[in-house]
Amino acid sequence: MRFGVQIAVARGLLRAVDLAAERRCDCFQVHVGNPRGWRVAAPHPDEERRFREAVCARGLHPLVAHAAYLINLATGDAELHRRSVRRAIADLQRAARLGSDRLVVHTGAHGGAGPEAGAKRVARSVKQILREAPRGMRLLLENTAGAGTELGGDWAGIAALLDAIGEPEWTGFCFDTCHAHIAGHDLSTEAGVGLTLDAIAATIGLERLFLIHANDAKYAMGSRRDAHWHIGKGTIGLAGFRALVNDARVADLPCILETPDEKMDARNLRTIRRAGSVEAARHPSGTLRGPLGVLKGGRPLPHGHPHRGAPTRPTPVGADSQSARGSSPLTWSRSTPSTRTVRICPATPSPGATTRR
Repeated sequence: MRFGVQIAVARGLLRAVDLAAERRCDCFQVHVGNPRGWRVAAPHPDEERRFREAVCARGLHPLVAHAAYLINLATGDAELHRRSVRRAIADLQRAARLGSDRLVVHTGAHGGAGPEAGAKRVARSVKQILREAPRGMRLLLENTAGAGTELGGDWAGIAALLDAIGEPEWTGFCFDTCHAHIAGHDLSTEAGVGLTLDAIAATIGLERLFLIHANDAKYAMGSRRDAHWHIGKGTIGLAGFRALVNDARVADLPCILETPDEKMDARNLRTIRRAGSVEAARHPSGTLRGPLGVLKGGRPLPHGHPHRGAPTRPTPVGADSQSARGSSPLTWSRSTPSTRTVRICPATPSPGATTRR
């Protein structure tokens, strides 16, 4: 598992790379624009090129991009919906120019129109956004606390959204631990983590999970009060994170921390890495989940099993989705092969110039 934090780019793109390296990140996440404003920055090709080169030189992969918080794809407000779709497209395009292959977006809130109507709007919106998506980009829907009229607080709802969108090669799921815990999915114990991943596997499918947002929760499980907290200091606690990062089913995923106070980033990274230094976590049934994984009863997972921690090799940036994926026995074997792997550093923004359709 590769660990990183969210880095603000307000001090400049190149400074963000330096900060990620100083904080000993393996990967990192950026907002590609003002996360709380609608204005989209004009392209700066030279700065974006130097950013990509710096990320490559530091080996900070994958680079994760996060869309603006104002985006609400479920809203029935026509003007807000129009601005949300337009901003999501712009964020996808800039993320690609920066060398990222994935953009995290919140599904939004239906505002009283009802979950079914909101879900239909999200599905239509994502299809529209993907028509303008640069080649190689994947849009990840993040689970929410489920507060008020928010969509995305339950696994079945997220699975239904992804099914309705019907674009498995270009969409996926981002699992936020704080949001899950306060939505009522107990992550404070090893048993709770195991049951939560079991539930995700049975509904969304682990093959659609591409990113973990590892955040402790300031408030109680089921409270639906969204406030991220420092790793091991909240209501999830160290036991929950130890179980999560040692579960072989998610061992190949990047893990981004979005904890408060950037001065605590290094400490939070040390804490979660120490939790992950345990060689194997014990499944509630009594079996071990080591680096290669096991089935219930202690039998090793067979080679090629989708939950086995198989070695991966990077997929070249901008490479064709079929020719570059699944071409090697070392590539992660899934229904969409190698889409969870780390990408090779780009020399040019291969996804940025050409849309996928």
